[in-house]
Amino acid sequence: MVMNLQACYWQLADDSKGDTKSDNQANDDMAQTEATFVRSFVGAAKAAFSSAGPVRDFARFAEGDRVLINDVKLLDPLKQGKTTEWKHGHISHDSIIGAPARRFKILSSRGVALTVNHPTLEQFVSLSPRHVTPIYGQYAAFIVNQLDVHVSPPGSASSPLEILDAGTGHGSLTMHLARAIAAANSPPPALPHPRMPQANLASTTTQDEAALADVWKQWKETRNAVIHTVEAQDVWGRAAERLIRSFRQGLYWPHIDFNIGNVDEWVGQKLAERGQAFLSAVVLDLPDVHLHFPQVLAAMEEDARLVIYTASITQLCECEKLVEARGLPLKQEKVVELGSGISDGRIWNVRVTVPRARSRPAASPSTLSSASPDDGGPEKVMICRPKVFERVVGGGFIGIWRKTSPVSRPAEDPDGGKLSTAQDCVEFEPAERGDGDKEPEVSSR
Repeated sequence: MVMNLQACYWQLADDSKGDTKSDNQANDDMAQTEATFVRSFVGAAKAAFSSAGPVRDFARFAEGDRVLINDVKLLDPLKQGKTTEWKHGHISHDSIIGAPARRFKILSSRGVALTVNHPTLEQFVSLSPRHVTPIYGQYAAFIVNQLDVHVSPPGSASSPLEILDAGTGHGSLTMHLARAIAAANSPPPALPHPRMPQANLASTTTQDEAALADVWKQWKETRNAVIHTVEAQDVWGRAAERLIRSFRQGLYWPHIDFNIGNVDEWVGQKLAERGQAFLSAVVLDLPDVHLHFPQVLAAMEEDARLVIYTASITQLCECEKLVEARGLPLKQEKVVELGSGISDGRIWNVRVTVPRARSRPAASPSTLSSASPDDGGPEKVMICRPKVFERVVGGGFIGIWRKTSPVSRPAEDPDGGKLSTAQDCVEFEPAERGDGDKEPEVSSR
């Protein structure tokens, strides 16, 4: 908006210079041009601010923020004139709004001193209301770390970094991803965020709101990095956006594009518009996640990473089998189990392979089926076991693949097994271990 007004100003100035006039007349015209520009700028600024509220000030608690009380209670979004009832008495929101954004104390209606401060992102995820189970902070941070995101500063000549987050859910992973890429973008407009449209309702947009939305649209077109998040359920997607808007005055909202619908349809539409792959990384947290591999893969750039988050190891088995059965250009990098008591995750060995020849007697058909002579060789099996045996409760599994061209993809994995299709998934195949070791106990989240 400011750039458009400035361009208008210089155009008016050039027009006035082109006329053959006296110096006094030219000066009067220039003064009139400047006055017109100032009036236009002030009018546009009023239009942007009049209906949407004040500019955000991150140095102070503001209306709409969610603050932490005594490190245990996440307060409702702050609103002028509102009070929240708690076990220690009523908490006045007016006593918090406008205060410096650091830890301080207020008094409840019962005279109890309460500590107020901003929640960390992990606390915000854990304590906020939810429609679905979130990917908790430590797991989301681990997933982002595995993507190894490195952004270029604003104004660099590098191509935009675009990450697809399919399955917005609670919005936890979306916020962690946005935090990782936010430094790539120039500062957002110092303007309020546009109003969210009403679900399934026709809403009228005022001229002021349209002007505000246009400013944000122009800024978004300049971003060097963006998170595309897609959620099939409208209720969940809208709840996630509201939640993200309420974290530190929507600090990460500008770096996210929210979409409601089927991820395959969204990818197909974007591919039709752009005509080439555009995704630098993809994170999938979806049911039957392996069925989305072919469509998503078409939109991934060469060397892009594909990360999936699942509750069970069998879902990862299906992914690995599909990759080999269809010859998808994906190379598995690792499979990691996340859970309580595992600081850096536990590495799993999940692959399709040909069993090595063994000196011991062959396994019985009930444990491992053998190939017939007509098959031309031994049957392929799925290896699925943790590389270190520990007892784990909760958590989930992540699988990481990298898109590779058929030429660069190795024919064999490091353990000597050739990747191929499998008919059986032999789960938890025991490795050699002492008699005192136990089979791992895994529970889905």
